[in-house]
Amino acid sequence: MLDINFTVQGRPWTLQFVDKRQLPEALGITMYEEQQIEIRQDLEQVTMADTVIHELIHATTGTLGVELTEQQVHQTATALTEVWANNPELFDLIIRLIRRQQ
Repeated sequence: MLDINFTVQGRPWTLQFVDKRQLPEALGITMYEEQQIEIRQDLEQVTMADTVIHELIHATTGTLGVELTEQQVHQTATALTEVWANNPELFDLIIRLIRRQQ
């Protein structure tokens, strides 16, 4: 998978997909100083999606100075993954609304 560049609060970040050997004890990691997220590339698709959302929550809350517990991040990511998976039209609507503002 290719790296993805994105911004959080106007700050540039990179999402990278890495080999399991680079993250043997985690599914993903957020590195705040480097403004980088790494996700294992061997994950099942739903697990990968959940992990991306999980790490994005870390990146956004960390950038905003909001502290959440790992359990809060995990539960929020899993809930959002489930909502997105079961209601794609809702997220399509959100994307359309955001694009109209740009």
